[in-house]
Amino acid sequence: MQYIDFLYSYAYQLASRSDFAEELVEATYSSVLEAEAPNTAGIKCWLLRMLRNKWQERTRVQCFQSAVEELQVNTADSRSQTATLSQALLTLPSGLNEILFLRESARLSYQDIAIVLNCSVTRVVFCLGNARRQLKMLLAKDFDRAR
Repeated sequence: MQYIDFLYSYAYQLASRSDFAEELVEATYSSVLEAEAPNTAGIKCWLLRMLRNKWQERTRVQCFQSAVEELQVNTADSRSQTATLSQALLTLPSGLNEILFLRESARLSYQDIAIVLNCSVTRVVFCLGNARRQLKMLLAKDFDRAR
């Protein structure tokens, strides 16, 4: 139970909705009761991976489509205001904002992110650089528009 807040933050980052995030955390902990946990050193990555798998089992596309639609409505209403960092993150493709969250908010190493996402460390480095470039461009456009 010591990781519940951390898992909820990650679930909320993935789902962009508190009710869905709560369901993901509950489903993850239900799976934990049925599974055999690894040694304590890798439990954080194991829990994150389980949560991510639960998220993928559910309506991944629907969640992000609704978040993007909401962002488009908010952006249309407030074109003159600078977008917040969270709004800019929502406009990034789901894989890129997920990698940024795992690195910057969860403070996971590249190796741990590769474990959670089931990919190579090289891919993590590439995607993280791409995500940072795209985020920088989005924020720069919003800053220029606000002037």
